[in-house]
Amino acid sequence: EAIVICNTFSGQRGLTGNIPVIHNMSKLKTVQSIFYDCENLTGAIPNDFLEGCNNIEIVHGLFSGCSNITGSIPQNFLKDCTKATTVRQLFTGCAGLNGEIPNTIFANCKEITDFRMTFAECTGLTGNIPGNLFTNCPKAENFLGVFADCAGLTGNIPENLFANCKETTDFTLIFSGCTGLTG
Repeated sequence: EAIVICNTFSGQRGLTGNIPVIHNMSKLKTVQSIFYDCENLTGAIPNDFLEGCNNIEIVHGLFSGCSNITGSIPQNFLKDCTKATTVRQLFTGCAGLNGEIPNTIFANCKEITDFRMTFAECTGLTGNIPGNLFTNCPKAENFLGVFADCAGLTGNIPENLFANCKETTDFTLIFSGCTGLTG
């Protein structure tokens, strides 16, 4: 089993087809930029994409720049990633993702400190931001641009969205370009 999977298909704009599954890799610690900028990768993110990967600490740039992946973010996408500390740029630029942000995507991720640009430029995401999205993430420090340019998000910004995030030091550009959000 791998310990690090990094830049495996990064920049492979000719890579086409559906997203392969990475699961049941219990020794996997880092998943970084595997499909970074694979703009012709298509299809939905498999529900069991990271299933059984219970030692992952870093998930960085996983689908960043994959503008043609479609469908919604799986409800339990990170359910087994209980040791994750970083989910930076997870879906940045995934304009084809649609639907609402799952309210339980980070439910089991109590160790995350870095959420930088996680959903940035996901213009197809719609609906309200779940009020409990970061409830179980008390160690979060950095939210730089987490929702930047998500123009499809609508409704009020939840009043207690960051209430349990007492360690946070960076809220820069969180809602920049989110033209559908109010209050």
